[in-house]
Amino acid sequence: MKRRQTQNDVARPLENRPFQTMPITVRIPQAVAMLGMSRSKLYQFIQSGEIEIVKIGRATLIPVESLTRFIAARHSPERPSE
Repeated sequence: MKRRQTQNDVARPLENRPFQTMPITVRIPQAVAMLGMSRSKLYQFIQSGEIEIVKIGRATLIPVESLTRFIAARHSPERPSE
């Protein structure tokens, strides 16, 4: 019997999970936890095309690479201390 995924599993950073490789896609709840934003805000970015999705059947998957590009595009360089 397959163990049901809990909210703690989703919130736990993916790179800290033992014996697993980084997934190439994540589902909406995982993306929300990874980005630290609301579900509705994530859907706004998907609707605007800033975050891409992949539909497989009824599943909505988000490529991790898309999330990485999304964050990189908004990364502001640190200001030098005065």
